Amino acid sequence: MAKVLYWGGHGLAVLLLTLLTFVGGIAWAVALFGTRIHFLFRFALVYVALSLALLWVPYLLHQNGVVAVPRISTSFQSSPFLRTPVIYRVLNRDFVRPELRGVARDLADHMAQRFPATPRTVTYALDGNFPFFDGLPLLPHLSHDDGEALDLALYWQDANGAYVAGPGKSPLGYWGYVDGPSDCPTRPDDLRWDMDWLQPRLPDLQLDVARTREALIWLSQDRRVHKILVEPHILAQIGYDHPKIRFQGCAAARHDDHIHIQL
Repeated sequence: MAKVLYWGGHGLAVLLLTLLTFVGGIAWAVALFGTRIHFLFRFALVYVALSLALLWVPYLLHQNGVVAVPRISTSFQSSPFLRTPVIYRVLNRDFVRPELRGVARDLADHMAQRFPATPRTVTYALDGNFPFFDGLPLLPHLSHDDGEALDLALYWQDANGAYVAGPGKSPLGYWGYVDGPSDCPTRPDDLRWDMDWLQPRLPDLQLDVARTREALIWLSQDRRVHKILVEPHILAQIGYDHPKIRFQGCAAARHDDHIHIQL
């Protein structure tokens, strides 16, 4: 029984890491094998596995036609005003087509120029895609499987109306929602998590209407952008709508903590 639990636990860890990072399960399996050999060899195996998972595989698979958003903010292809929380870089979830990275970079530069006060506006990219091959799902998303989708954090302000730089109420950018009505019924089979237990523990921030409105106007007028998903009550609050901007439906995750853009 002990062996069943031991191997079952490690098997579950490999499965979860594979779902979250795709190559993380490889690193765990190598580390597990390394526990049966000398410490120095085990250390070397874990080091190689983690390097493979976090550095070399994404680098090599740039040939798949996807790039990170962004990993080196000082590179000529990126913008100092476009950032990605480190967790998405570590988990290899920040890869998109070069054209989509260009959209995010150009939006970030536009927002920084449009709102130049200190601190300058920073645009945060969240989940993109895995860097491996088309059709690989990025859970829990229903899309994000071809390099042509990217989530952007909303823009936020404090109770005094001052802009707050960051990915949102939550350090992840997700699950810190803008208050607003929803016509969707609560069902056990959908992804519209309310995360009610988390909301009181998050900072008291409100939607920055001016910045969010400007971002949505810019995105909707960019010819590279085919579709934008955001919750309808966000549009009602900012007083803007456009044919490209759509409701994602009641079966998908809530989109009042981020903006989904798609080529």
